[in-house]
Amino acid sequence: MLVLYSKELWNAPSEDQPVACACAELSRDKQRKVSCELSQASLDKIEGSGIIVNELNGQEANRMRDEVKSVWEKHASSIGPGTVTMMPCALETMREQ
Repeated sequence: MLVLYSKELWNAPSEDQPVACACAELSRDKQRKVSCELSQASLDKIEGSGIIVNELNGQEANRMRDEVKSVWEKHASSIGPGTVTMMPCALETMREQ
């Protein structure tokens, strides 16, 4: 499902706003479901070809995140300081869901 709204229409107060928000939520949820299914199919294909896939535990994942912080900081001016601040928070929120 694809629902397109202009910025003017999206921001306009109206009785259609709850419908637009519901459509956005349904579309988001469907996209996430399809994305997860495709990711799993890709992983199955990779593993089926004999490639060994390692999964990181939480401690190792956190160690790797700490290791790349300097890369984020180094490139903050070209990425944008707001993005560098926002991304870790957004990713953490997604991991918690």
